[in-house]
Amino acid sequence: MGCKDPPWDVDAAVVRKIARYLGLRVLETQIILEGGAIETDGEGTLLVNHRCIDDP
Repeated sequence: MGCKDPPWDVDAAVVRKIARYLGLRVLETQIILEGGAIETDGEGTLLVNHRCIDDP
């Protein structure tokens, strides 16, 4: 949810407000991924860079 520059809670609040305005639900998690680690088209396609998320 954003997290470009601190304070990150402000980024998250903007995302929640936009989602509420558009009538979208927001799913929150404690997982933080590197930018570009995952990409989705919103229609069920997910691209994953295993070097960013693979944890042996």
